[in-house]
Amino acid sequence: MVKAMKFSPSQQEVIDLRNKNILVSAAAGSGKTTVLVERIIKLIMNENENIDEFLIVTFTNAAASGMKQKIHKSLVDEVQNGGNSQHLRRQLNLLNKSNISTIHAFCIDVVRKNFHVIGIDPNFRIGDINEVDILLNESIDEVLEKAYREKPDGFIRFVESFTSNRGDGELNEIIKDIYKFILSFPEPLDWLEKAVEKFNISSED
Repeated sequence: MVKAMKFSPSQQEVIDLRNKNILVSAAAGSGKTTVLVERIIKLIMNENENIDEFLIVTFTNAAASGMKQKIHKSLVDEVQNGGNSQHLRRQLNLLNKSNISTIHAFCIDVVRKNFHVIGIDPNFRIGDINEVDILLNESIDEVLEKAYREKPDGFIRFVESFTSNRGDGELNEIIKDIYKFILSFPEPLDWLEKAVEKFNISSED
């Protein structure tokens, strides 16, 4: 086992439930990782599953590394406690090539392996934070320059409402904040359109 600890009834349900989709919602520090590791170890021990057949994704590199370390420790503990040593030792060997990573790393791996299907250069790379921020600023500048030239309906009033006499730096930051916020939604542009439409009301409304 991961630890000599007693799980709550809801935690034990997550560990033992099979053949169903499970959504676990719990606060930080409540033991989600420990419960997930216990569930994985139970599947490996009791049902002879192989660790390299799991897909385990997290949001940070630290969480992925921590998950792999906890699984490794649990497997070692089980071997030392006299568990199914041949199967468990094999899992220790498979752990290094198991799919335990951030969701971003997993998606990048899928793209790299299927670049010919989606028609992109296999030598693509991921931009770092500074590069992405520069590209975002350049894109906003291009859009604003075009709007200043063409002056679409309401644009000047929009600029005057959200900027000071010192320039439109505030406008740039507002656009970046909105862009970063809507990216948290599955369909960001659809969500933004619906959110904006809620302000399209009459004076009576």
